[in-house]
Amino acid sequence: SPGFRRWKIRDFAKAYSSGEITPVMVARRFLAAVEECSGPDLNMALFISYDPEDIVRQAEESTLRYQQGAPLSAMDGVLVAVKDEIDCLPYQTTGSVRMPAALCGVVGFKPTAGRLSNSGLLPLNWTVGVPGILAATVEDALIAYAAMVDQSRPAHSQPQLNLPMLTSTHCMPNIRLARYGKWFNDSSDNIRGCCDKALQILRAHYGWETVDVTVPEVEEMRLAHYVTMGAECSASLAAKYLEKLDKSEIGWDVRIALSAYGSFSSRAYLNAQRIRNRQMYFHNKIFETADAIVTPMTGVTAYALQDDALRTGELDYINAGGYN
Repeated sequence: SPGFRRWKIRDFAKAYSSGEITPVMVARRFLAAVEECSGPDLNMALFISYDPEDIVRQAEESTLRYQQGAPLSAMDGVLVAVKDEIDCLPYQTTGSVRMPAALCGVVGFKPTAGRLSNSGLLPLNWTVGVPGILAATVEDALIAYAAMVDQSRPAHSQPQLNLPMLTSTHCMPNIRLARYGKWFNDSSDNIRGCCDKALQILRAHYGWETVDVTVPEVEEMRLAHYVTMGAECSASLAAKYLEKLDKSEIGWDVRIALSAYGSFSSRAYLNAQRIRNRQMYFHNKIFETADAIVTPMTGVTAYALQDDALRTGELDYINAGGYN
């Protein structure tokens, strides 16, 4: 509807504190929505594992804390879903950040490696994959990040972390955004138009400047990423999982991926790391004159699933892998 908007974490915290709604009310409405979406008419399978009784129990405890004026934090009572690449006891729990965020119209934040703890994370891609955040808004991503960030590491191993105050109205001036035209424009017309408009808005409202740059060897970078991801995934799974894996339980898309991953040699992996190191040099040169590199999060919008997708899976490496 025209009046629809996503509630932010602060909206929930304010409503809980005032008694307008309670975590129990939100939890029961959530469970009803999940049940409806999982029915035969929609069959969306949004969650592979959830415990209604446990969710309601947690919501009741949160409601009581708000009634006593002692919530744990601004996130107390706010529903959080955990992707199945993270060990979330007692639930059986793999994943991505950028593509799901882009295709679902939410904010995706993949932080610097080491900022969030890898404890409990299946080490599928130990030099590529890091825990990330999917949130309704940039503000919510910030709040979740502030709650999760690991600041136990020595200061010399990570840059200093400075989180902005949510009450601040100060805008960061003189931000320079680097745009590589060949990379930026390698997307559908509607996505390219939206991203161009976003840059125009940032310039008009905040004075942020967009500068043209060149990122050399983009195709080589994409292939190096694919080889790294595949080789590490294959090595990670080989010791404990692949030999015991019942292939009848996985779709054709996963079978094809695992076959391709297993074909990568150690020489190919080492060459991929050399290319990645070379790319770090190129990127560092760009960051000498710009604060960030901007590019569409995905080159295409979500397309309709084929009729056999539920039976055999869905695989599209050209569209999904071309913008890593």
